[in-house]
Amino acid sequence: MLCFGVVFMLLAIASAAHCFSFGLPSILPWNTAIAASAAGSFATVAAIFFGLYQFRHQDDVQRSQFALALAKEGVEHACQVLASDKPTRRMAWVNAARLLLRAEATAGSIRETDHLASWGLHREEWRIRLLPFLRCSHRFYFGLGDFNECGTSVSIDQDEMQGLFAESAFTSSFSAPGLSWEGDSHTRVQEHVVRVIFNFVSSSTDPQDPLAGSEGFSESELEKLGERDLWGVLGYVKALQAGESEPEKK
Repeated sequence: MLCFGVVFMLLAIASAAHCFSFGLPSILPWNTAIAASAAGSFATVAAIFFGLYQFRHQDDVQRSQFALALAKEGVEHACQVLASDKPTRRMAWVNAARLLLRAEATAGSIRETDHLASWGLHREEWRIRLLPFLRCSHRFYFGLGDFNECGTSVSIDQDEMQGLFAESAFTSSFSAPGLSWEGDSHTRVQEHVVRVIFNFVSSSTDPQDPLAGSEGFSESELEKLGERDLWGVLGYVKALQAGESEPEKK
């Protein structure tokens, strides 16, 4: 629409030029009245196209803003659902994964540059908040035990594995006059659901890490640390530098 507006505006300018004599031959054999009328008509059409473009642009901005708000809300709600562990841990993870997938799909409708930047920052923040849910002990994902951080290593033997599967399995039943039902179920979080959470946490909307070009402290910056009584940081950096410069012992 913007292109059409520009075209008709140029036609209006060209028509208006025929209303004045510059001593140059005219391309179109128009008299002044016809040229003035054509210029006015072209200018009116150009104004209509410019108005339509402005309306369309405002509509696109509003749609982008709405998509941004929905995507943010979806991510925040997913984190809240995981923390609630309700109605069951298994269902909480299913619901959270669905919310994250829908939030990502909705974010695909974000078009404005500032909205995309806001989504990137929001996503980065909530990636960090969701990360602890992937650092729990293996029992947590079996639906056993409370939320807790895992150690630095995990070792599960065959007997423990069989015990975990047996402990996380249960039989559910229902009975009423003339109706009964019984079935096997379990409390384990499904693998593909965990993968959805992992993909969200491990991916980034920023193709380049902002820390990629960062460097360590310069000597002048180390002096400023001491001047501002930041002795803990200064001591830590000095220890790092001393450790990195020390030759490896054979």
